[in-house]
Amino acid sequence: MKNTFAKLIFGMITVLASGSASATSTPPDCSGGGGGNPACTTWNLTSGVKTGVAYSGTDANGHSGTVYDSASVVAGGHTLSMRAYASTDSNGAAAFTKAYIGTYGGGIGVSNCYDGSSGCNELTSPDHAIDSNGKHDFLLLEFDSVVSAQAFQIGWSDTDSDVELWTGSASAAAGLDLTGACVSGCVKTLTSLGFSAGTNHEGVAVDTNTAINPLSNSRYLLVSGQLGESNDYFKFKSVTACLPLPVPGTVALFGVALLGMLGLRRTRKLF
Repeated sequence: MKNTFAKLIFGMITVLASGSASATSTPPDCSGGGGGNPACTTWNLTSGVKTGVAYSGTDANGHSGTVYDSASVVAGGHTLSMRAYASTDSNGAAAFTKAYIGTYGGGIGVSNCYDGSSGCNELTSPDHAIDSNGKHDFLLLEFDSVVSAQAFQIGWSDTDSDVELWTGSASAAAGLDLTGACVSGCVKTLTSLGFSAGTNHEGVAVDTNTAINPLSNSRYLLVSGQLGESNDYFKFKSVTACLPLPVPGTVALFGVALLGMLGLRRTRKLF
């Protein structure tokens, strides 16, 4: 009898554990914009942005401005950190180099130079945005915990606004630096770092929630214009993400089942 009871308990634990593993592998669907779910947060990147080291200069067109080596913003008690990169190849095959973040009313832009050298027009519109003209700009978003990115908005665009996104691995450590990485064609590819294949969102409308598909749990979201194109210009305005949902009632179900089994065993002893 004792062996039978022990086997039943072991079987219940095994079933619940396997259910937990499969359920947590599926990210929540917060209806593309929070959906009223308290576990979801929207980071607005047009205000309250804290910036890192500042670099001021004048570009080749005579426009002056200030850009930053990093930026962050807090919402709902959670911090979203941002770093920028650029590739000289339109398909991202060339190694990423450090770029700079610009903060604007329409959202975050990326400048891959600021020093006024020949061809450096990155403080001039529309090149001050995240763009695919010349060097291909990339914006890396790092959440302070593993989340499921659900939706995003751009707050400004010019010419075209195709947005390509990559999500990182759920097991990736904090502080990832993409310097020297590439989309493809080098040793340190995005795939080797655990990123998903890029998904393109064509013609994204300004100030409109755009759902991120497919959903996946990750600490990182990488943003750029569409690979292979040279006419995308946009500013990244906001992102909504949700904490992964725990298995509903797993612990409670196990507790109820265990108490039931113990009660049944005690009843049998009494009779």
